[in-house]
Amino acid sequence: MLFKRLLLSMLCLPIALTSCAAPAGEDGTVSSPEDKPVFTPAAAVPIAAAASEPTGTEADERFTDAVAGFSEKLFTACAGPGERKNLVLSPLSVIYALTLVSNGAADSTLEAFEALNGGIPVGEMNEYLYEYTKKLESTAESTVNTANSAWANKSIFELSGDFITVAEKYYRAEAKSVDFADKTVPAEINRWVSDNTDGMIDKAVEELPPHAALLLLNTVLFNGKWETPYEEYNISDGVFTNHDGSETDVKFMYSTEHSYFEVDGGIGFTKAYKDGYSFVGILPDENAGIDAFVSGLDLAEISRAINDGSEKVRVYLPKFEYETELSLTDILSDMGLEEAFGANANLRGLGTGMGNPYISSVLQKAKIINDENGTKAAAMTEVMVMMTSAGPSAQPKIIELNRPFFYMIIENDTMIPLFMGTVYSME
Repeated sequence: MLFKRLLLSMLCLPIALTSCAAPAGEDGTVSSPEDKPVFTPAAAVPIAAAASEPTGTEADERFTDAVAGFSEKLFTACAGPGERKNLVLSPLSVIYALTLVSNGAADSTLEAFEALNGGIPVGEMNEYLYEYTKKLESTAESTVNTANSAWANKSIFELSGDFITVAEKYYRAEAKSVDFADKTVPAEINRWVSDNTDGMIDKAVEELPPHAALLLLNTVLFNGKWETPYEEYNISDGVFTNHDGSETDVKFMYSTEHSYFEVDGGIGFTKAYKDGYSFVGILPDENAGIDAFVSGLDLAEISRAINDGSEKVRVYLPKFEYETELSLTDILSDMGLEEAFGANANLRGLGTGMGNPYISSVLQKAKIINDENGTKAAAMTEVMVMMTSAGPSAQPKIIELNRPFFYMIIENDTMIPLFMGTVYSME
């Protein structure tokens, strides 16, 4: 039942009341690459995978453990106590996007990417994801599609030929060279995202920073049809009690399943979609609540419980629909990718330009609709790559007025002081 375990980590569908804020430093910010040493342009790093043809590696315990481990850490970080908002997240979409980017990484930057994948080398992750994509898309009635694209700003960045080869062969990624200053490009990108999410996510970008070098996108679309659809008589009115104690009128869908299970901190069930997918619902213990359950999330335990669950259970599942937008930059930095977000990043396998490429931001938008027909969910992960300043620059002299000082306010043309003064104390 490893596949169910991976499905859980892929969808992360519980109605979690969460926030997503994980500061990278004591002051809650990630160090700006502009504050670090700059790099001169360097030749693109060759990519070994470009010289090979995909053969594919079927998902095994090593791969599913890596995906589940990453998914658990990412979800827990995003769903920690805070603003307590509904969350829908696709860790799988993030894995696709980051693994694609990591093909352009080298040295310690590459090691950080591979550590997030449980130590699996990027070349092997390419083979796993190549095969897994085919498995996801081999469905008859439910739909699971993934798509990837790379958009290079031709005015300042040129994609590496090796990276284009890997992106196309392993990820079927569209690689385009466009002018980020062209006002039509954001609309083109948004159409691509909308087309690949069946219109669920219709806007990826408002505008593109003209100094950005590269935008990499991944989309995951899931449209699962219930194996046993709900009939009209299975739907009834009910009340949902919110986290703050307020109540909301909702429509509940009733069914009888044979999949009851118990885990530490809650009870749950699975409900099957067609084509081998399942919805997993877990109700946390009333005394502990959702925050405690999420903070102690253990996907391995849940997977074991799902495999053993066969007891009859009556299920009341609410209809729901919502969307989220999450900045994952600080969270991924805290998870080990700090170097990739700084000027010391080695991402020169991506291509060349005036400066050194580094990841400036990672964003995910996602939406879910759950009703009597099934569940439809879509996610888009966006990785923005910027360039450090080109060439060496002189370090500015520094003057700190940190002791008594004199000052004037002058009129520039005549240099006549309008005000003059001294500062002896700041008390």
